[in-house]
Amino acid sequence: MFIYSIVCMVAYSFIIGGGMFSSIRNTPWLHKEGNKVGYISHMSRYQFGIETYVVGGLNFVAGIGAFIFIMAQRSDTMRNNKYFKYFKYVPTFIPLGAVVAGWYGIMWCYNFKNGHYNMGHVGMTG
Repeated sequence: MFIYSIVCMVAYSFIIGGGMFSSIRNTPWLHKEGNKVGYISHMSRYQFGIETYVVGGLNFVAGIGAFIFIMAQRSDTMRNNKYFKYFKYVPTFIPLGAVVAGWYGIMWCYNFKNGHYNMGHVGMTG
């Protein structure tokens, strides 16, 4: 089940991160203009190849954090399982921190592409 979970999270992260878009549209890996290098496109309906892996990696970190958090909460009911019994030693704040870090990274990328979004505080100023 653990290997199945990791493989599914990698596939999910690749597809959600925009891997299919980059494959179909044959997007460039990154943007070079003189000495400047851009990894994330400023256009909201476009992305570079490396952006796929950045967003996919952030989704993967958040997904693994959520998986570890759930398994840590269920560890008391899975005492006899030889793989999942070790999750009881994981402090709760570590996987929750991974979920928050992944979410914040995705929000930052989206805000970079759409400056009016203001990290979710749409219409708020100050």
